Amino acid sequence: MKLHDEEIRVNGLLFCGHGFEFCNHCATDLRTTNDHAIKGELDNWSSMSKEDMLDDMMRSLMNPSNRKSLSVEGRVVNTGQRVPSDANSAYIDELIWACKEHDKADCKICFNWPKLIRQAEVKKERGLVEDRDMLLGLLNSMGVEFPTNTKLSTDVFEKKLTSALNFAQDIANFSEQMPVNPTVLPRWEGESVFDSVRRGNIQEAMQNWNSVTQGRGFSTSPLYENAFIDVRQTVMHLGKNFDEGRSTFVLQDKDQQEALCIRILDVYRLGEKTPLILLSYASQTAHEPITKTLDFIQAQMNAGYVAHITCTRQEQAILRRLLYINSTKVAAAYNAGLKPYENEFQITFLLPVGPLAQVDIGKLTNDPGCALCGKKTTSRCSSCLSVHYCSPECQRAHWKEHRSFCRSIRGGTWRTLSFSDHIVFDGQRMYSSIISNTSSKLNSVGKKHEEGKAPANVHGDRAFLVKLQRPLGPIGMGILVYDRTRSFSGHINRAKDPGAYDQAMQYMPPGGALKIYRWAKRIGDWDLSICLDREPEGTLQW
Repeated sequence: MKLHDEEIRVNGLLFCGHGFEFCNHCATDLRTTNDHAIKGELDNWSSMSKEDMLDDMMRSLMNPSNRKSLSVEGRVVNTGQRVPSDANSAYIDELIWACKEHDKADCKICFNWPKLIRQAEVKKERGLVEDRDMLLGLLNSMGVEFPTNTKLSTDVFEKKLTSALNFAQDIANFSEQMPVNPTVLPRWEGESVFDSVRRGNIQEAMQNWNSVTQGRGFSTSPLYENAFIDVRQTVMHLGKNFDEGRSTFVLQDKDQQEALCIRILDVYRLGEKTPLILLSYASQTAHEPITKTLDFIQAQMNAGYVAHITCTRQEQAILRRLLYINSTKVAAAYNAGLKPYENEFQITFLLPVGPLAQVDIGKLTNDPGCALCGKKTTSRCSSCLSVHYCSPECQRAHWKEHRSFCRSIRGGTWRTLSFSDHIVFDGQRMYSSIISNTSSKLNSVGKKHEEGKAPANVHGDRAFLVKLQRPLGPIGMGILVYDRTRSFSGHINRAKDPGAYDQAMQYMPPGGALKIYRWAKRIGDWDLSICLDREPEGTLQW
């Protein structure tokens, strides 16, 4: 999206109206000019003769910069002000742009050009997302939500996105086979790749069923509204095309700002029901010289086919990160025998991509960062336990904002509730398996432990959050209880303590909430002390 008709000057550097140094849409390359500015040569031009200045400019034109171009897209805001005509500047009457994060026009943190140039190559190669708002949006599309005013750093969110994509592919289940060497894997034969990469969960199946029965068809996942759902559909689309004999693809947004060029090399069997789609890829934007992908596209056009898939820029951002992450999991010794036009392509793979389970989302949102500064936390408010801090100084500084909530929750009543590894109902002992309706894993059962043996206490004497889930069966059946990481799970049976059971059920009335979150402490092998009458602060997602 174009920021402005005028060129943008930020902290001494010039960018096109889209916010880029190099732009095919604007037919401009400002890197050499900006290199001069960074090196301080522009300051010396005033003392040069016109002839020397022209000679210097001609030398620059004959040796254009080959570095990755910089971008301020999504990182600057228009202040609405202009450089005053009486200012001591060569750029009078230009619009003044400021960084979005600090609202400073000369921000040395956001616009440290030498540092950003050094980082540009790495960020591009690794598919890192520079736009913080986009990064939060990508996590949100996966169900990993953070408040818009979060203080956590962009680097933390990048790591969370990496973890989320590993969860979505169930990478941990294949850790012993990583790094993967396709030469030792059997080829995927006899089964449809499309059918085999489809992943869903009970929750989505129920939503689709309700949509169909109401005459709306499968309209619960429309295209171009959720980047992560789009990624999952694209993986299925690649599988369907491969089944039909097509293996080369160009994924591009409708405004032709960015593109991913992909060639499926083959499909292998990583697990009994898990195909591994081996491929080569390269990314290209309209804001860099078209060198890596031009020969690829020309070769496919000469061959008479190339499948085009429309992808939003948000979807491509997830795919670029996913493809890079997986490229690091390919054995270094593997030689794929790429074509000459794939000289700058990378080898990677795709696995089936499914929705994140609540337990995965819980792990990703476990540490919200210091409530004041966003740094890694070392303690919580001892009164309410709901807010995290990195230091006593931040806790004191945040007290004025936190005070009212803290005072309302600190008077909570803690009640002892016993749990067990089985359900007792109507005097009968029953057993159960915990099946998550949000998980796409093929065997989605709860963590097991030896029958009759108390689960390990990983929390010690520290308070932690538990989920209490109302029974879906008759009143009196066990209340399911477990912590964020499923280090333990069990059932609170009414027969053990009717009073405590009934009090817990008061907060989950029939027809009301299916679950509640509360602070708890382990006070015995099978006993929990739970603060029933106070809700934790913040939005919980597991």
